[in-house]
Amino acid sequence: MTHKIERLEKEADTLNERFIEQKKKLESLNEALRKAEIRKDGFDKESQAIREVTVDDEEEKREKELLAKVERENAKVASMKDENNFLETNVQASRLTQYIIT
Repeated sequence: MTHKIERLEKEADTLNERFIEQKKKLESLNEALRKAEIRKDGFDKESQAIREVTVDDEEEKREKELLAKVERENAKVASMKDENNFLETNVQASRLTQYIIT
């Protein structure tokens, strides 16, 4: 019985360590996501400002580049959100598993 309790405690410790690692990853991704959204907002504002001005060929090219950049940032943000959701699900599953074990 003592051996089983020790094994369960060891499993709980391992799960807790994994939980802490995933939580750190999640916090890091949330920070990266926040920064990406700030950059995206900056690109959106810059794109909007460009659209409000009558542009010549050079400015039109710049606008297209910025719009493409915004689309890439949007894709990055969406990808980060997906990864964030995946990690949150894993963290919740780890918590549930840890709760069940203890």
